Amino acid sequence: TAARTSLYNYLDADRRFRLYKEVLIPREQQIYESLLATYSAGVDSMEGGAQPGAEFVDLQNSLRAILEFQLEQARASRDLQMAAAELEMLMGGPWTGKETEAQIQIEKSAAPETVTETKSQPQK
Repeated sequence: TAARTSLYNYLDADRRFRLYKEVLIPREQQIYESLLATYSAGVDSMEGGAQPGAEFVDLQNSLRAILEFQLEQARASRDLQMAAAELEMLMGGPWTGKETEAQIQIEKSAAPETVTETKSQPQK
C-alpha cells in the first residue's frame, strides 16, 4: 500500500542520513586531516630532500569524497522530508517520525490474519 511504501521510504532515508552523518563523513574527515598532516610534514621536510608522505592528489580525492558524502546526506535529508510529507498527507495530520517505532512493533506483532483482514476492509 502507499502507507507502507511511504514508511519504507522514510525509514530508508533516515538510515541513509544517519549513515552519512554519523559514520561516513566523520571517517572521511579524519582521513583528510591525517593526509593533510602527513602532506604538511612532507612538504616541510622536502627541503631536506625527503619524499612527501602524502600527495596533493590524495588530499583532493579525500576532500572530493567529503563533498560527495555531504551531497548524498543532503539528498537523504530531502528524501526524508518528502517521505514525511507523504505520510502526513496519507495520515491527514503531522508526522513526527516518533510513530515509526510503534508502527513497526504493531506490524511485527500483528497476526497474518489480522493484516489480511485489514487489507480487505472496504475503504471509506
